[in-house]
Amino acid sequence: MSYYANVFQFVKASDSIGKYKAQKITGFPFGEVVNIKKLAQASDFTKVFVIIFGISERRLLRVRVKDFFRALNWVRMELEQLIDREKHLMSEEDPEMVDAGSERLNVFQEMNILIPLSKEYGMMPDEIASWKYSTIFTIMYHDKISRDIEIEYSKTMKNKIK
Repeated sequence: MSYYANVFQFVKASDSIGKYKAQKITGFPFGEVVNIKKLAQASDFTKVFVIIFGISERRLLRVRVKDFFRALNWVRMELEQLIDREKHLMSEEDPEMVDAGSERLNVFQEMNILIPLSKEYGMMPDEIASWKYSTIFTIMYHDKISRDIEIEYSKTMKNKIK
């Protein structure tokens, strides 16, 4: 497999395997995207393909090698774009929060996103997880930009008072 991977990494990506067309990852529910990312991290691309392309495992095993790697390259590109987008959600860590132990929340993974949204919208976290990934990402990105503006505004006002 690694021989093929080395050769076919340069093959043009395709969002289709025969009659099976992939759905954009951001169009899936948030919970499903979390699952796709975990499966990809574990290199379980068979299950990733079943989800994204809607193809059965049995049919996938009969796909031509070149077609498989074209689709794999497309999935890889989609995941890379997703990760790049998520980097925009990162903020500078407040040293006081780090000192207080904020890293302990890391064990809760995606629940750190779902719990605040469920409180805000009066829903259960699994209901929020069924929302489209793109919707949750947009809300999170909006909240991040709003927080950044509030922090900058606060700094500006402190400087004016001095």
